Amino acid sequence: MTKKLNLITEMLKRGRQLHDLGLSREAGRVFSRLNHLSHVPQEIAEEVQGRLAEIRYEEGRFRRARRHLAAALAYQPNNPHYHYMMGLAAGRRSL
Repeated sequence: MTKKLNLITEMLKRGRQLHDLGLSREAGRVFSRLNHLSHVPQEIAEEVQGRLAEIRYEEGRFRRARRHLAAALAYQPNNPHYHYMMGLAAGRRSL
């Protein structure tokens, strides 16, 4: 489990770096890989869903953004940023 946890934390770190640098497409790939791994700790899974929602929103993929936001809200139902993003994405149409 330790090796897998190290992989998860390193992937999360890399995804954060790419997203913070504005390299959304590359960050989205890393976060998508993380999203498909099993046994990811809840706090990491929540961050991955939130960041994927932001990336998909920026890409104009609002339906996907809403799906990721719904998953993030399942982890953190009182997060105001997720609710705000959901409101923005709900008012938009996907490409």
